[in-house]
Amino acid sequence: MSIPFKVTGAGNKNAANVFKVVFSQALALPPTIEAWDNSSTFPVSESCGKTTVKQIFTGTAGNSNIPMLYAVATTSAAPGLNWKPASATVGSATKNRLKGRTNYVTNPTTPSAGGHILFNLGLEIPYDAESTAGEMEHMFQIRFFYGGSAPTVTIYGNTGTEISPSWSQITSSQHGLRFCDVTVEGTYELTLPQSGTVDAQEIWVTSQSTISATVTGNTNLKKTSVSATAKGDLSLKAVIAATATSNTNLQKTVSSTIKGDSNLITTP
Repeated sequence: MSIPFKVTGAGNKNAANVFKVVFSQALALPPTIEAWDNSSTFPVSESCGKTTVKQIFTGTAGNSNIPMLYAVATTSAAPGLNWKPASATVGSATKNRLKGRTNYVTNPTTPSAGGHILFNLGLEIPYDAESTAGEMEHMFQIRFFYGGSAPTVTIYGNTGTEISPSWSQITSSQHGLRFCDVTVEGTYELTLPQSGTVDAQEIWVTSQSTISATVTGNTNLKKTSVSATAKGDLSLKAVIAATATSNTNLQKTVSSTIKGDSNLITTP
């Protein structure tokens, strides 16, 4: 599938085959789906999540001050109709509002070598949200743990149907996600409601031309190892560190981040 493409079933819909992440090596623990501030200018993103102080995470009076992003793990089953969580669960849940490690989603299974996870994403915007890019800048982060060889991570979006999915790769350093109204290719706008809240009806994978020799792509996805002396700039990044865990040898912690863009416009 050529870029751009609309991701089938994305948002508050009863769809399991929406986003897919494949791991070439076995993981040690179930991966988690998180969202964090992005303090860099679009399309550049942070190497990994650090803060959640932007309005997209703090919410507004118009949505009772809860995070606007939400996700559900669908590896084991479709989420059901109208699955969007009405509130944020502290810590982990199968479906949750997203705010760093305060509110996040854990996949129900631990992928083996060549295994995968499935998930769906959504965005709920209140009428009083800031229609400036700064307060909506965010990134999604898939955190996973492994104890042996580092896995290769490949991300896909479904361009087929729920029953017969067709997985189109979201390519490193080139592609990203846009939340928007029902749209035609090239528009990608999400209109603020005059009152209450509105959910993004579609998510598109888009691309941009190269910006510089070291900063490429539109928002979003890059896989690159990070060392003490060299950090990548773009969006899907594998940040490799080491953390001590009880009753095991040293485990490696890897985070992959996906930059999102809400593309807000105000109503007339």
